[in-house]
Amino acid sequence: MSLSKIKNMVYSIYNNTEVEIDELSHLGLKKNIKSISDKVEYILKEIENLKTCSICSYEVCDTCVE
Repeated sequence: MSLSKIKNMVYSIYNNTEVEIDELSHLGLKKNIKSISDKVEYILKEIENLKTCSICSYEVCDTCVE
């Protein structure tokens, strides 16, 4: 996964945080929290799979990786 896809996944979490919590049922709130949790878990796994750039040594560069 590229950094831009990870960034988009992080932004997608905002969709879950912008709902009116007061209007959600208990089940709806649980589903929303589960969705956030699943997205964060997925993002963390993808970050762990990123390779450190062999040129920069500390950053992941899309240009260098490609």
